[in-house]
This record gives sequence, C-alpha cells and structure tokens, in this order.
Amino acid sequence: MRIRLFLIMLLVIVYIVISLFPGNSETKDNVVVIVHKSRPKLTDNQIRLIFTGYMTTWPNGGKIRVMINRNDAIKEKFINNYLNMSVAKFNNLWTKKKIRDGVPPPREGSSDVISTLVSSSPKYIGFILESELISSVKVVAR
Repeated sequence: MRIRLFLIMLLVIVYIVISLFPGNSETKDNVVVIVHKSRPKLTDNQIRLIFTGYMTTWPNGGKIRVMINRNDAIKEKFINNYLNMSVAKFNNLWTKKKIRDGVPPPREGSSDVISTLVSSSPKYIGFILESELISSVKVVAR
C-alpha cells in the first residue's frame, strides 16, 4: 500500500513539474503559417520561396511582408519542418541576401504581433503555434 501511494505521489509531482515549463507545450504544438483572410491558399513550395526571399509578391499582386516568430523554439520548428533547413543555414541565407542583393531580412515579432499584423493587413505572412490561432486569420499550412 505504501509503495502504491508513493508511486502515485511521484507521478503527481512529475506531472506538476513538467506542466510548469512552458517550453514543453511549444515543442508538442503544431506550427501553422497564417495570412490575411483575403489571401488565397499557398502551396508548400510557395511558402518555402516566400520565407527564403525568392518570392516577394503575392500571386494575386502586392508586396509580401514576411514576419518571423522571435520565439526560438517556434522558429526552429518552422524552419526545420517547412523549409527543411537548420536555423544556422536559414540565417546564413538571409545574411548573404542582405550583403549580396541588399534585401533586408524578415522582421521578427511575437506571436501576438504577427497575428495582429496578419489579421489587419493582407501584406503580411507569418507563423505561430496552432494553439495561438485567432479567428481573424487564415491558416495556409499546418
């Protein structure tokens, strides 16, 4: 009986400790690419081209403003899963584009800032955690 009680208490303590670290939920949550509700769906290839700076205008016109999530765990998950590269390679790509082509790298912002910009202007595209989605944006990739 004592061993059983001890094991139950141990499990409760482990659960509490794990739930105190917000980074754990971020690594389990899906990253989604969001755009203004007026924008059409994008292909995976278009998303890669946009976030690597090779596609700078929307398919139906207008300059694209790319927002990168400043949260390192979310950024790394997005770059690994959607762009199939490391964060170091991504940063190196943008450094070269800035030096060689004079193209400034994407702006960084929190999930809240990205959601606000995307929902208020059809210029923006960004990525956030699925759990942070708001109803005024459109998900173009999960």
